[in-house]
Amino acid sequence: MTLIRVIFALALSLIGQTLLTRLLPGAAIFIDLTLLPVVWWGVAGGQRSAMLVGCASGLIHDAWFRIAVFGMGGFKRTLIGWLLGGLGGRFDLNHGLGRFAVTALVAFADGLLDLGLRAMLDLRQSAPTLELIARSLCTGLAAVLIFAFVDRFRRRDRYSGRLG
Repeated sequence: MTLIRVIFALALSLIGQTLLTRLLPGAAIFIDLTLLPVVWWGVAGGQRSAMLVGCASGLIHDAWFRIAVFGMGGFKRTLIGWLLGGLGGRFDLNHGLGRFAVTALVAFADGLLDLGLRAMLDLRQSAPTLELIARSLCTGLAAVLIFAFVDRFRRRDRYSGRLG
């Protein structure tokens, strides 16, 4: 059942990011929906599950959006999932402010890791700008809104008598 949930979450985040890219290309620069499953499993799940979801999310993102170096996203998000899973196991981050802070920091760390890895591979890179900060804050806000919707849906499901 958990594997089905992971596949469903990854598919929804990919569909959401693709629709965002197609419908509002300017907004897609500031929101990365494919990071959200990594944050969800890092905060609510364990370290191993966050690593696996991070690896899958990064590789799917690299393949779908044709990133210059295939596998770089998988590496970044595996590392982020490992760190986030460790923090999520030690601290209660599964509330609105914690989710916002964690997602904003994860998006910022993803951007910084991207810059570092591109420098190591001698690829063209841009210096960190306000765009990275804006992307982090917008992704954090999107996480709070989407996770609140998911919590409300799960709570309604739980109280309606359905098994889940």
